[in-house]
Amino acid sequence: MKRPQWLAMAIIVTGGALGPGGAGAQDASFGCKVLLCAAATAPSWSGIPYCVPVMQQLFRSLAR
Repeated sequence: MKRPQWLAMAIIVTGGALGPGGAGAQDASFGCKVLLCAAATAPSWSGIPYCVPVMQQLFRSLAR
């Protein structure tokens, strides 16, 4: 997937987590982590050990 598509997907997921409703602090934290990891370029998110579980959680959420 191209970088702009990743960022668009991350923004959509973050918007859902931060939108009106019972969003908690952990949701906001997850959204920020996704955006930061998705924006990583050198190395990409897969080369940053901290980002791997965050992005895997994103993929699991999107697969539902």
